[in-house]
Amino acid sequence: MEEKHVLYEQIDTQGASMCDVAGVLCVEALLVEDYPVLETYAELLAAEKNGISFVRIERANGQVLAEASTTAYKKENPESVRMYTSPITISPASTDVLGRVAVGMSTRQADAIVTTRITSMLINALLSFVLVTILLALVLHFFVTRPLAVLDSQAQRLAEGELDIPVELSNGDEIGRLAQTLESMRQNLNESYNEIHQQNEQLKVLDRMKDEFLANMTHELRTPMNSIMGFSDILCEEEMGPEQKKYAYVIHEASQNLLEIINDILDFSKIAQGKFKIDILAFSLDELLANVKMLFASSAMDKGLEFTIRPMDCLPTQIQTDPVRLKQCLVNLVGNAIKFTDAGYVHLDITSVQVNGRSHLRFDVKDTGIGIAPEKQSAIFESFTQADGSHTRRYGGTGLGLTITKRLAYLLGGSLVVESEPGAGSVFTLTVPVDLSLQEVELIAESSQSVWMNASAC
Repeated sequence: MEEKHVLYEQIDTQGASMCDVAGVLCVEALLVEDYPVLETYAELLAAEKNGISFVRIERANGQVLAEASTTAYKKENPESVRMYTSPITISPASTDVLGRVAVGMSTRQADAIVTTRITSMLINALLSFVLVTILLALVLHFFVTRPLAVLDSQAQRLAEGELDIPVELSNGDEIGRLAQTLESMRQNLNESYNEIHQQNEQLKVLDRMKDEFLANMTHELRTPMNSIMGFSDILCEEEMGPEQKKYAYVIHEASQNLLEIINDILDFSKIAQGKFKIDILAFSLDELLANVKMLFASSAMDKGLEFTIRPMDCLPTQIQTDPVRLKQCLVNLVGNAIKFTDAGYVHLDITSVQVNGRSHLRFDVKDTGIGIAPEKQSAIFESFTQADGSHTRRYGGTGLGLTITKRLAYLLGGSLVVESEPGAGSVFTLTVPVDLSLQEVELIAESSQSVWMNASAC
């Protein structure tokens, strides 16, 4: 039984090594989704004469991409096959699992050796048995264990990302050929990593060019749009027939909507480039809320909605943050609430709260609108996204309003979250500090650039 244990340990060592090697072989093919190559690797490994009887390559979600086995495997007793699995990752530092590889090692040969040794021990003298055992140990050491140990060490170096060290093993058997294949994969991986690095640098340049293009184009578009809006205002004041008045009003409304879209794209581009400026001022909270109420009182009344701004406790008269950006956040949230509410109310509740020992204001925009499904609530804060594609056709918009508002909340040192149920309305909660300093804004701006760049890359 001790000899069987030793042989099984050797099979375990060989199986684990083969599994790791197979995982390294499959990285490039998984990255480019070259499934025929994966099938070829599986067949080649299963065809080796080093005890491998079964190979399976699958995605991280369990989808089988390639599978191969020896003819003898189908007749094997399941207890005679030891399975080994290894995750496939692009590099040791990566936590993203591309898939998994499973290798089955047959124990028939080991079991046969153990049976032979037991029979020989009964027939031959103890000395003959010891000599055979020593000879077998030497053979295994010099022709199997030692080459596998060397190959395992080199595979470990590859798994740790040391792609500059060549794989060297001069054996002329199957293990030597596997080492040659591993060396070829090392070279291909090294080239792939270099290409990926170059592509990432090119993508960064293209991303900067895209942001600059958006910023320049939106600036250029605003000038003619302002002219269209100005002349449409003049047309609406002229004496015209009802039909002409209707056309002039449609032009005016359409130009206003288009200007809002242009402004959204410009703001989004500025934030992406880290060029969005925050100006910290002390100002009157009552004046800010009065401006917001005046902006939406008419549109809420036109839809028959109850629109109120409700201080929930004693609020400060003066606060210190960016009044323009805070107003922009509230306008986006209240405007969205009115847009997506056909009946009922829109309430803006303001509460004074303490967050980490600092004074904050919490603005809860509550509505009785269409609501948002739980699985879609995170998507509404993504760029150019609405909870339902049909909403774009019905209500319009770029899908940037909430994205910009969330990023503005971050730049103001605060946060924006949502609670909602379909058909039961929504509550958007904006929390911002009201004693923000210029130094804090600069620190937030520095960290926000990397946050939004990483979010865009994902």
